[in-house]
Amino acid sequence: MLLLKNLRGISGEENLNISIENLEFQLTDAIRQLTTTRISKIAFLEGHGELSEIETYDISKSLSKYFQIDRGVIGTDASILKDYKAVIIAKPMTAFSEKDKFVIDQYIMNGGRVLWLVDGVRISPKSFSSIGQSPALALDLNLNDMLFRYGVRINPVLLQDVQSTLIPMNVAPKGEKAHFELMPWIFSPLLLTSNEHVITRNIPPVKAPFSSAIEMVGEMKEMQRNFLIATSNNSHALQTPTDISLAEMPDLKDTKYFNMSYVPVGAVLEGKFPSVFANRMTPQEIINPPAIKKESEATRQIFIACADVIKNEVENQGDSIRALPLGFDRFMNQQFGNKEFILNAVLYLTDQDGWMKLRNRTIELRLLNKKAIMEERVKWQIINVILPFLILIGIGFLYQFLRKRKYAK
Repeated sequence: MLLLKNLRGISGEENLNISIENLEFQLTDAIRQLTTTRISKIAFLEGHGELSEIETYDISKSLSKYFQIDRGVIGTDASILKDYKAVIIAKPMTAFSEKDKFVIDQYIMNGGRVLWLVDGVRISPKSFSSIGQSPALALDLNLNDMLFRYGVRINPVLLQDVQSTLIPMNVAPKGEKAHFELMPWIFSPLLLTSNEHVITRNIPPVKAPFSSAIEMVGEMKEMQRNFLIATSNNSHALQTPTDISLAEMPDLKDTKYFNMSYVPVGAVLEGKFPSVFANRMTPQEIINPPAIKKESEATRQIFIACADVIKNEVENQGDSIRALPLGFDRFMNQQFGNKEFILNAVLYLTDQDGWMKLRNRTIELRLLNKKAIMEERVKWQIINVILPFLILIGIGFLYQFLRKRKYAK
């Protein structure tokens, strides 16, 4: 268990303060893992081109300390998800049927909790890696009506950000030997994490390649809604359809182009959700359909408009493959906050005791004024080192004087 935080970009004193704030949470976390006798279940949904087991291996390994993890397709049984504390939908690429939407919707209506990791744009990784360009098209998963009903919209845009990861690019002139240097990859933003929520408090930036934007819709006054991750204050939203290319990168200093600030990419919603099937017929494929619930019990959902946030890179090693740590960037040799973010998100979804609130503990950091220290250094050295010595000498002389005066009589 790592108790000392080491977040980049902040001082040692601030890292120490964050470590102290998280100490109670981490100790109780370890105790809970040791004393828990009943293991709850969570599920990764499959059947819509979601990420494979190896692509989610690292986060699954971390989650397995807390949960039994299952994977599978939904099928036709409306109650198939009822035993799961949370469901994870990680990067679906094909459209959801009305049958699958019904099962998920009624699971939520009965208090189920879902972590949605859904892209707004489809690109071709093979085309991009081979020729350095790819078409970018809106990704239609037949979920727009469902998500809109729950209070969010995933906009089909590609976010570009000056604050981004780095990738090796050939900077040699055409016809000369290739020379690669690390250059900013603006399609892979390093998302800022909110310090106002227990999920994202005091965690590093989150690496989010090919992000889309998320937007709150509807009033839903009784719903508690909070953004979790967002771009920096130098961002741009690229509309689709379009083509993206390594050869056509904007000037990072162009403030007219990067004219958007803090575009939300992830959000958590809590409360009672309306059913998307409130005024619809039950799909015919459903076996023994229950009565449709039109409003959910109090529950939680998390929506992230970048599915690759949960995807670990996979490295080929001869005849075998190895999953890299989630959030690790091999070009920058740096670990980002993806794993901690997803782990906290799932723990928050399944937390019914308020244990995660321990992450909100705040201890005020009382740092010394370094400017005043430098300006008054000599004065305080004299006060703390020489003055006590002079006081002792004075007390010694006074004692000798009084002693002589007393016995001289």
